[in-house]
Amino acid sequence: VLCQLRERAIDRKGADLEDDESFHTSGCVPLNPLRQRFGMGPCTIEVSELELRIPGNPLVTDGFCVGFQRGDSSLMKTRAVAGTCRIVASYSCISFTEVFRTTVNSLDSVCTFSMHDQESHLHDVVARAELPVRILTKMAAQAQGFARIDLSWEDARQCCNEQQATYEPQPYLALRVRTF
Repeated sequence: VLCQLRERAIDRKGADLEDDESFHTSGCVPLNPLRQRFGMGPCTIEVSELELRIPGNPLVTDGFCVGFQRGDSSLMKTRAVAGTCRIVASYSCISFTEVFRTTVNSLDSVCTFSMHDQESHLHDVVARAELPVRILTKMAAQAQGFARIDLSWEDARQCCNEQQATYEPQPYLALRVRTF
């Protein structure tokens, strides 16, 4: 029955649905929306309302920025807004207004969030976190898309993989992540 319907659709429109990637072999079901719904197809991720929280209560202003990168794509960086640094508990909080959008094609892609020291001449990465895209899209699906991403300090001392005896607070990002 489906094959007969498909043949009639081809006769009416004069088009061959076999050449159209967006249709299933039955000629009735578009694949791209299904792929997106199940997390298999291209998806646009938007990261916004970034707030960097740095432990130790140093009142920092524009010395740090946040980097966002998908896989091997180019690094996108923020700029701190003047007067947005404030103290919350034992953290300095810096807000950013940039909105990052990227299209992901694979569940295996990784997104990297990094904290950069703008005052160093090398613009060193101070802390970072790498998240699989599937985790980021799950975060977007939860309660209004607000999330916390813990960053790990980038330190030459940590290259030895030694566990530190004392607990050292980690910086983190509070942000909003959405999918389209």
